[in-house]
Amino acid sequence: MENIKVALTGNPNVGKTAIFNGLTGMRQHVGNWPGVTVEKKEGTYIHKGINFLVTDLPGIYSLSAVSIDERIARSFLTEENPDVVVAIIDGMNLERNLYLVSELMDLGVNLIIAVNFMDEVEKNDMKIDIQKLSEVFGVPVVGTVAIKGHGIQKLKDEIFKASQSKSVSFIRYSDELEQYIKQIEEISRLFNIKSPFRTRFLALKLIEEDPEIFEQMRLSVNNARQFSRLFNEILSDIKQKHDDPSVFVGDEKFKFIKRTLKNIVEGSGTKSESLTNKMDNIFTHRIWGLPILFGIMYTVFQLTFTLGGIFADWLDSGMGFLSDWVLSSVQNEILASFLANGIIGGVGSVLVFVPNIFILFLLIAVLENVGYMARAAFVMDKVMNAIGLSGKSFIPMILGFGCNVPAIMATRTIEKEDDRIITAVLNPLIPCSARIPIFLAFAGTFFPKHQGLIVFSMYIIAIALIVILAKILKTTLFKGTPAPFVMELPPYRVPSFSQVNSEAWKRTSLFVKKAGTIIFAAVIAIWLLASLPTGVEYASENSYIGLIGKTIAPIFKPNGFGNWQSSVALIFGFMAKEVVVGTLGALAGGIENLGSFLSNLFTPISAYSFMLFSLLYVPCVASLGILLKEVGMKWTVLSVVLLISLAYFVSMAFYLIGSLFI
Repeated sequence: MENIKVALTGNPNVGKTAIFNGLTGMRQHVGNWPGVTVEKKEGTYIHKGINFLVTDLPGIYSLSAVSIDERIARSFLTEENPDVVVAIIDGMNLERNLYLVSELMDLGVNLIIAVNFMDEVEKNDMKIDIQKLSEVFGVPVVGTVAIKGHGIQKLKDEIFKASQSKSVSFIRYSDELEQYIKQIEEISRLFNIKSPFRTRFLALKLIEEDPEIFEQMRLSVNNARQFSRLFNEILSDIKQKHDDPSVFVGDEKFKFIKRTLKNIVEGSGTKSESLTNKMDNIFTHRIWGLPILFGIMYTVFQLTFTLGGIFADWLDSGMGFLSDWVLSSVQNEILASFLANGIIGGVGSVLVFVPNIFILFLLIAVLENVGYMARAAFVMDKVMNAIGLSGKSFIPMILGFGCNVPAIMATRTIEKEDDRIITAVLNPLIPCSARIPIFLAFAGTFFPKHQGLIVFSMYIIAIALIVILAKILKTTLFKGTPAPFVMELPPYRVPSFSQVNSEAWKRTSLFVKKAGTIIFAAVIAIWLLASLPTGVEYASENSYIGLIGKTIAPIFKPNGFGNWQSSVALIFGFMAKEVVVGTLGALAGGIENLGSFLSNLFTPISAYSFMLFSLLYVPCVASLGILLKEVGMKWTVLSVVLLISLAYFVSMAFYLIGSLFI
């Protein structure tokens, strides 16, 4: 079957993901781009007997290759040479979005424009003449409402047609700019320059003084000095008339776009802008913005435990019933113990919290799709600046609520090296989803009436410690001013249930997969150590795991949990934080025994102390691996030493002080 390569591109927040999902459905997978840690999404669909391979490029504003996202997009478009490129633009922000379209046309790709959010255009009493837009740009244009699936079939038809014709159009700018483009094209032909870029695109980027393009040209010509002399003559002429050549090119593009839109768009869309401004006056208020942020996050955690607890209780009962059935039905004692105590008790102790984790991810996805998470970063910018960091550092920290691994990767978007290192080193303090089973198990056992508040306190403590440590690092090892934070705030939108549900399940499925791999392997090891040597009682202090735990336990006596079971759980938790609960569940002899098992080992004070230690000590092996890759051995060691020390002394201080009042 023939394969047609399709690339989706566009600015951030234009609905690219919704169109990608609409085209590919469930036939998609996520990985990383070669050599970098930026996410790569690919999917397939079949239309008219042809297989279409769709690649969702990172959200970008131009093809200038300033950021890693822009470099990835530009390299893919030139090196992979997709058969069709779909530029997705926001119907409410045509002027800004069409700038990227102009660059794609300069590049010479086989282009289709998808104008998304057409429902919002209509609601704001605007009209976009799709046919006229197509005629002016010389490419097919499709109106879509991606989250509702409107226009997706039409888009598939246009992609099919474009893949058969493979036509290329370009925009003609002012006579002055066209003359400069022609002169540089002549120089390129004179020196027989070999480049993956179309000569028109090459000429425009050379005028913009794109360093990567210029270096490629310099290295590809035989007489680099003569090439530079001729090119600099043209550039000097431009600078005499326009000061900044890149601004000159940008102005020419926007002049063309504005002229075009006068005859294509009716209405101003001020209704949407007015609503967004009114809402931003509340959610980004200089005084109330921060309390509102914490109020929203507190509500998220309360709903996570209130709603998730209902389903978790059902799962808990089901796991308990399954464990009892295995013990009574399987005749072989060793196999019965392995299945009930090891697999069901260990893995089941983690899986029982899947409903809570799904609801947490669902609520965060709602906030992201509504447009609030961008506001959260904006509100936190002042706090981050107070400790010497940019608001951009808050974005990886938001990602850390899901998993610290992609969060540490995301620090690559921070331009200033010092800010990037501090953010990466402290990111493991953000409570990832792997720690949630620990918090839920202990909060549910010892603080059943205040679960949401207790777990929320973990997040507040983590954020407070990050603020304090960042300030210390910024005033000692990393002195300097933070980089400015520039971020586009998307309009508020009603989230699509299917898209929110899809995003939440994708994140939850990663958690479930971990339970089926890393946690499964860990509980097998735990069960074996708890069952050996033969002849000893399962999970007794005389078993191998008991002997290991008793050796380490005295270290944690000042912290209030000097029992060998918790010591072993913390050791195995180094593999993955979920394994802490998996270990305790396996040692308890089944999930139905976990609550009473914990009650015999901890008091409310020591339980909270254990939660603090689990919150703060070293992240999982995967997090340390990516931290080592991103910041090197020196800063990874600093992070490990810092986190272990912090966990031990904060936990100990809480237990000792708390014990004085009880």
